[in-house]
Amino acid sequence: IEMTTSRFGARLRVGVETYGQARSAAAVPGPVAALRLADGTWFGGSRLFGDTKLAGWSARLMAKGPVFGQVEYIYSYEDGNIVKLTARLHEGASGLYWETKVAEDRPKDGVDIVLSEGLPPLTLIIQREAYNDRPQIKDARWGAWVEIPLATYGKELVTHLSPWADWWSTWTQTSVRLSIGAQGRELHLASHDPGAWVEPAAPGTMRSWGAWQHKLVPVKRGAGREIHLRVNNAAGLRKWTIEDREPAYAEQRRMSLAQVKAHWPPLDEVKDWILDWPTDGRACPQLFVSRQDMRAAWERRKPDPAIIRTASYIAREKIRPVPSYKDAQAVEGYLATKGDPEIAKKVRLTDRVRQHMGALGDFDKMRHTQTVAALYDLMMGTDLITDADKRLHRSQMAFLGYILARPSTWDIERGYRSYNPNMSLSYLLARGIAACAIPDHPRAREWVEPGLRRAEMWLKEVGPEGEWYESAHYSQVSAFAMASFAVAAQRTGFRNLFLNENLKKWAMWLAQIYTPRDPMAGRRSRRATPPIGRATAGVPWGLFGLMAKATADTDPQYSRQMQWAWAGTDYTRNTANHLGGFEPIYMDPALPMAAPGWTSKLFPQMGPLFRNGVGDKHENYLIVHANTGAGARLSEVGCLALWFARGVPIAGSFPGGYKERHQLLMSRVIPALSWREGEPWDESRFGCSTDVSMAAFSALPWQDYFAASYAIKGWKGGRYGTPANPVSWPPVDGAAGFPMSWRRRMLYVQDDKPDGPNYLVLRDSVSGGKPSLWQMWTVSKKIATPQQAQDVEAVVADEQGRKAEQAHPLRGNRFTALGQFNVDVDYYIAAPLDTQRWTMRWGQRYVDYNVQGEDYRDLLQLRLSGNGDYFVVMFPRFRAEAAPRFATLGGGSVVKVTGEFGTDYCFLPAEEMEVTVEKVYFRGEAGSVQDRAGVVVLATGAAGEVRSGEWGLSAPQAASVRVGGRRLVVRLPYARQTGGEVTLRAAGKWRPATEQAGVTLTTTEGGCRLVLAPGVVAAVLERR
Repeated sequence: IEMTTSRFGARLRVGVETYGQARSAAAVPGPVAALRLADGTWFGGSRLFGDTKLAGWSARLMAKGPVFGQVEYIYSYEDGNIVKLTARLHEGASGLYWETKVAEDRPKDGVDIVLSEGLPPLTLIIQREAYNDRPQIKDARWGAWVEIPLATYGKELVTHLSPWADWWSTWTQTSVRLSIGAQGRELHLASHDPGAWVEPAAPGTMRSWGAWQHKLVPVKRGAGREIHLRVNNAAGLRKWTIEDREPAYAEQRRMSLAQVKAHWPPLDEVKDWILDWPTDGRACPQLFVSRQDMRAAWERRKPDPAIIRTASYIAREKIRPVPSYKDAQAVEGYLATKGDPEIAKKVRLTDRVRQHMGALGDFDKMRHTQTVAALYDLMMGTDLITDADKRLHRSQMAFLGYILARPSTWDIERGYRSYNPNMSLSYLLARGIAACAIPDHPRAREWVEPGLRRAEMWLKEVGPEGEWYESAHYSQVSAFAMASFAVAAQRTGFRNLFLNENLKKWAMWLAQIYTPRDPMAGRRSRRATPPIGRATAGVPWGLFGLMAKATADTDPQYSRQMQWAWAGTDYTRNTANHLGGFEPIYMDPALPMAAPGWTSKLFPQMGPLFRNGVGDKHENYLIVHANTGAGARLSEVGCLALWFARGVPIAGSFPGGYKERHQLLMSRVIPALSWREGEPWDESRFGCSTDVSMAAFSALPWQDYFAASYAIKGWKGGRYGTPANPVSWPPVDGAAGFPMSWRRRMLYVQDDKPDGPNYLVLRDSVSGGKPSLWQMWTVSKKIATPQQAQDVEAVVADEQGRKAEQAHPLRGNRFTALGQFNVDVDYYIAAPLDTQRWTMRWGQRYVDYNVQGEDYRDLLQLRLSGNGDYFVVMFPRFRAEAAPRFATLGGGSVVKVTGEFGTDYCFLPAEEMEVTVEKVYFRGEAGSVQDRAGVVVLATGAAGEVRSGEWGLSAPQAASVRVGGRRLVVRLPYARQTGGEVTLRAAGKWRPATEQAGVTLTTTEGGCRLVLAPGVVAAVLERR
């Protein structure tokens, strides 16, 4: 039968055949005899494929106009599988509509629809997306169209027709463009109704991509120039069209940067949408603040000149075609001037709301739904727009709610999502924000409920110490999306998520891992994110200001610490526009604050954070990305991510978070690896597949200890790009091999004062017999030898500055990294003693999230050809201070550090042991003795014993004792809640200094034994 319109046509087979003996697929006719373009050209055809034989087929004409014609097919397979196909041609349609419904999953059977027969050569036209996954697109910018002639195409697979539009792979499209010779016409293969393609999993399930990728329809190249669509018998429904289109039509289906281009809803669906409904009389604004909140803020605060200046800038700019931060700035400008109608006119608030509401959701809904909703909420409460406009915008907000709820936008239960939690969280909660903007809409509860349900599920996934499983940067993206949604949900009466302790723990974790105030270029001396996981570090957001306000009444102590953390960012209002310009009204710099008493701490899913002097200008901070949580790249596990000493950065990872996370740029042990200029950058060895075993951790007032083991199984690649202008790395002699293992153990020795001697002792033990490298990147001007360090000024004057420097060897075991901020780092290499040392310098300029500046660092690289230990001390000091002296004692198990501060002994053996050096005795796996200015501190990192002169300490867990004057201060680790015991060797008789609950003292020969009850971590003794 032939069905045609002025725009498309088809010859479709009809009839019925039942076979007495099942026939092969090749012997059964396909549904399509030919297709017709608008110019009358007949082309194509079809055939069945697969090994399963067929028992029969039927095709019946079910409708013959005038609105549409429709043929329905049933293919019956020998194994009982039933495949139903529907072909429909609408009057006025540009193509033939198809549906398939398959009973049993048989993806090796199906039908090929031939596209190329009878046509000039076809050309695939695709957009460059996030992945550079085809050689033909390597030089194209993101979003650009690229032509791939299929006549000379060498692969069988051309692309896939997909039910859902990702933005990363050029091998999947919801609309496949095939240009027809030089005719200026195109075949478009377009999917429809993505909700029908995949059955959803249980509500709230974060389904994998496998569900929809199993339903992909390949476009393939056959013999000769043949191009066909291979519609296999994957179980369930599929809907798509084959269309004759002009090239310009493709722009309506193009993919924008990092934006899901959702299918436009058919009118048959829209006709059932509720776009006009009775109001419940709520006054706007009401989404993030009330009118009363707004007026109260205007009364107590002076206008912010910076906001007003920004408003004057954007008043001179064109409104961007899609919503952006500029719209939030326009809202801020209006609010900062207490609702001045002249400012509203200058920043064109009326035009902005008309334009962005009129887009009906055709914008980046993940990032900008909140901005549009806030703009709507503001304008609905003013007289800047008419009542007719308000009614229209109300309908448009409902339209946006429906768009956000469609599977084509985002659908976690169908797997229509990225694997970045922050994106799913942002999309789902954006739908909830739209519902909160119109809480009286009949579907508002339905729209907000998935976000509330999944928010509760996500909050259950927060780690034991508040860790989130994304990088530091994207953790705050997710946390702010959650917190801003929580504000709206609380205000509109849907739910109070701020009563969930895990939301507060999450924000507290971020506050704790924020760096000290950072003097690096572009950081503006603010506390900010560390380089943990992907994306730019050094970016402060206003999350803590939001949390301070949200919890001010329900948890005042928590609120005060959040306010302190926000103050450390200089009260940044950067929220990625999650409050849409209402930030100056909601967040309040005048709230009370209190400095937290944070100490060194283990975040089990991330790693330890050693610190001393929180909030002090000489604050010490050392964060280790030891575990696989917090969005660790496989290049990062075990790395020293960032170290501040005496208030300035001295070592760690670069701030960029993608290509800069290659393991060559990490401060850790890596397999032997190098790179030379002129070679392709090797992303196949970006990191390594690694199993992590976290071991001991203890944090005491004067010593911290941490240990973890890493079993490296092989290279693991990544697609993150090439660092800017890399120079040759140190060459390696031996090739890497697997498996290999290394164990990192860190003894962080602290002083009473932040500007005192606080330093690091590292022992990294390598096994497996394979070559390895030990790397440390310092924020320095140069790594100097002892001879060079004698004339620092001359060395600094000759330093490379903002230039990279190729690798060159060093000699010796003592070096000094000359810091960029007047704090130098003395290296002492206790082991290995007889292997090569290398250095190089690399860096680049960063411009991201308004964090910009040059960042160049120096590498110190050590190496082992097989098993062995890297035993290194890193001692930061002010440049004017004398360098300490180092000595290795006890067969390589102890390092003695001597300086103007006194004498320390640091015990960090390769294995548990006991040893006596000079007048000091150690037993166990880690410990230290500090003899400084009349005060002696003995400490163990785990179970063990330490003695020095007349004093001694032994304990079945980490413990320390400080001896000063006539008092002994005994400490257990800060986090220990189960109590513990300590046996002291001390001349004379001792008693508790005061009545101390939970402390039991028993006199022993030569000392005493203390038992500390659960919850007690300190005891003070005095001489009798």
